[in-house]
Amino acid sequence: MLGEIGENFVIIEDHLDGFSLDEETVDQYYEDDFTKKFRLYDDDDELYYTGLILDDSYDDDPFEPLDWAMNDSGCTRIDYLELPEGISPEELEELNEDDYYVTL
Repeated sequence: MLGEIGENFVIIEDHLDGFSLDEETVDQYYEDDFTKKFRLYDDDDELYYTGLILDDSYDDDPFEPLDWAMNDSGCTRIDYLELPEGISPEELEELNEDDYYVTL
């Protein structure tokens, strides 16, 4: 399951099937304000999906991707990437991204 699921978020990587969107497509989503990165897990802490949500949608309903994933795949947890103050996504490549995910 890749690509736009709704108007407000997109799945960029399906960890179960091993598929991911190409870098150019992901960059286009970032340019279109899909800038909050999330991960969806099941109750065994298995990572199912990585995605992006629109900034405004995150502010309105950060659980929208989880609502979809609960019905689609039985996911029970969503973690969002929260960058420390002053760290850009480009600089994150030099750090361990896994250290900066926060469970809602």
